[in-house]
Amino acid sequence: MLLVKRGIGLDGIDRLSDPRLKGKRLGIIAATPTADHLLEEGLLATAKSYALPVDKQSEFPAEDMMADLAAGDIDGALLWGPIGGYLARRSSEAVTIIPLLHERDRPPLSYRITFGIRHNEQNWKRQLNETIAKRQADLDRVLLEFGVPLLDEDNHPITAPRNAAK
Repeated sequence: MLLVKRGIGLDGIDRLSDPRLKGKRLGIIAATPTADHLLEEGLLATAKSYALPVDKQSEFPAEDMMADLAAGDIDGALLWGPIGGYLARRSSEAVTIIPLLHERDRPPLSYRITFGIRHNEQNWKRQLNETIAKRQADLDRVLLEFGVPLLDEDNHPITAPRNAAK
């Protein structure tokens, strides 16, 4: 997702190819798929890179990026949706969240997060799937409260909890 401060002329952007991003300083986490997209759009030269492999006990690149956005040191922050959404909710600045749903898929910028189940545990897999289906609305509610962007099967944003299966 792209996060921008409201009222700086970037409202309404929905893709990295928007000409209003030319010359803007965008924060990115190094060695993530976003760097490839910025390179393709000619935006990498003005980007500010933040470290990917960090010691999470002493380094906080996503938080540093959000602080730079608030201070005006960068014009936009490109972050993984769950982290960016959570930090945007906690920001003291008015931040616009822009899901990047219209980018080409190489490399993809949206993907599913799943459970990994050992091959021989099919009963456990069924039990988990049943529980998820029954509690889908509760799961959605918690994720949405924390600012995690959710997409349906057709890559449309989910803005309210989905009905649980019966």
